Amino acid sequence: MMQIKDYAPSELSMMAWSLATRGDYDPELMAYIARRSMELMRTFTGQHVATLVWAIATVSYKDDPCIDEFLGMALGAIIGRAHEFQPLNLALISWGLAKMSYQAEAAFEALVASAMNQLDDFAPQNLVQLMWGCATCGYRNDRFLHGASRIAKRTRFRDFSSQHLSNFIWACARLGFKEDPEMLRLFCAEANPKMHEGTPQHLSNTAWAVSQLGPELFPGCLEAVVAEAARRLGEFDSPSLMMLSDSLFDAKFG
Repeated sequence: MMQIKDYAPSELSMMAWSLATRGDYDPELMAYIARRSMELMRTFTGQHVATLVWAIATVSYKDDPCIDEFLGMALGAIIGRAHEFQPLNLALISWGLAKMSYQAEAAFEALVASAMNQLDDFAPQNLVQLMWGCATCGYRNDRFLHGASRIAKRTRFRDFSSQHLSNFIWACARLGFKEDPEMLRLFCAEANPKMHEGTPQHLSNTAWAVSQLGPELFPGCLEAVVAEAARRLGEFDSPSLMMLSDSLFDAKFG
């Protein structure tokens, strides 16, 4: 039987992916995977790095000293080789770093620079993940935001799910980006009819984003949020309901 020390990068990343997907919390095994991965880091592809970062973030292993050491080494690979990474890799890494509150501005600079060269290849989910990661970590790059806005306008947001729409506009609000009124108008045209598809958290996040960026830029959006929230009020937990209430107050709605 093979021992972990014999595993190749693809096998290590798949093992980590399997643990995270099943929600198995096995710090000892993940730490062993991290140690072996550090030994092989030079041979890791972007997919291997992305899968491991995503897995660590998904099951929250970040407090283990060995994991922290792995992330430090992975950071060097991300900064040095981000230009080789594909959109999915960039999205998963940015999401993972943000999920762990891992402050690494240099990494986001490298990830966004790579993304700028291949924005047309991003699927909506990957674009939103990268935006969410940047917004969560407070990293703003105007060229990237305008580029993301261009991609969204190209399809008039039609390929975006309700969750994608909510996270997209939340990221814009978190970064204070409202320099593209046409994009915001198209967002409303697609988001308003899809409010029934969103979770209470998505509705609250959308209301918060609108209140921060300016209700006047989002015709009919708060009305659509309120109508859907009223219909499903029993589904809201206390934090989501409080966020919605505060957002409507800040927006001077009603």
